[in-house]
Amino acid sequence: MQIDNDFYAVDPQLRRQKVIVKLDPFQIDPTLQEVELWSLSGAYLGIGKKYQRQKGQHPPLPSTTTTTDFDPVYLKVLRVQFEQIQQQERERGIDYQFAGRHSPYSFPRFAAAAARLLGRTGGISCWNPADISKLQQFHAAHPQLHEGLLKQAVALAETKSISHVLFQLQSLLDPRKAK
Repeated sequence: MQIDNDFYAVDPQLRRQKVIVKLDPFQIDPTLQEVELWSLSGAYLGIGKKYQRQKGQHPPLPSTTTTTDFDPVYLKVLRVQFEQIQQQERERGIDYQFAGRHSPYSFPRFAAAAARLLGRTGGISCWNPADISKLQQFHAAHPQLHEGLLKQAVALAETKSISHVLFQLQSLLDPRKAK
């Protein structure tokens, strides 16, 4: 896919199809490294990542090791404070009441996001009772759900149906169960 003079790597199934390209207007990086792809009906299709076509490869990842002689005192102070906080949390142990709480990703938000990503209008009200039941059971069993995982699952689903999306979510949450 090409936008202006920049190329983006997309799923080969999307080539030669008309799609809606969404980008974040408040993105800090002006080089636009990623764009979201949506179908004309409003279903989420995935992400296109910037591709250096003339080089024949994706741009190299930035180096994680940086060498600098600059080491201001305030960074050392922050590091010491952070280590003290971490030590205090380790000494307190596990807060089992907090750990047992439900996901901050509420069921209504989960169901509405699934509807939006699948191109359905009406938010949570677009689901029939059987779909609501499936979604509720899945949400209750997986407190680690978040919208990023849901977007990945929709992009990976063979068909844009709730069963295929939930299967892909299950695969992303526990790859051993997908086999």
